[in-house]
Amino acid sequence: MADAGLVVMLESIKEDFRKAGLTPGRIGEVSFSGRLTRSRGNCRRETDGFYTIHISTRLMGHTELVRETLAHELLHTVKGCFDHGPRFQEAARKLREYGYHIQSTYEPEAFEIRGRYQFQCSRCGVIVNRTRRSNFTEHPERYIHKGCGGHFEPLPERRPREK
Repeated sequence: MADAGLVVMLESIKEDFRKAGLTPGRIGEVSFSGRLTRSRGNCRRETDGFYTIHISTRLMGHTELVRETLAHELLHTVKGCFDHGPRFQEAARKLREYGYHIQSTYEPEAFEIRGRYQFQCSRCGVIVNRTRRSNFTEHPERYIHKGCGGHFEPLPERRPREK
């Protein structure tokens, strides 16, 4: 999907926002970016008041993931929704009626990124990826898998590529 395809998709999403009673901000640019390797997309407010939205090139060819990510980033342009706080969550709930399933965060495996840190549930064997160090990666023993009640055990750490 070319960047022109993103613009067409964005206009369709904006219409759904309006139907849901949400007013998105002014978008100056929407494009794919190969620099986004740890996230699906980002939204940045420029000094002129317009917003720039970038979508990871890793999502190209996955229309539904692009649509969800574009909607997520567009939601950040709605007044009071730049973070993932209560207003963002409420607006995301309004958009469910229009077929969107916007979350605050997405697991790396949701678009085939293998995280640097991997953990496996001791009971059911599910593997969880994390790309960044966090409380979970530092102390997995404190966390229980809500799916089965098992505990997480670290798998060997994936080393970054040498440059």
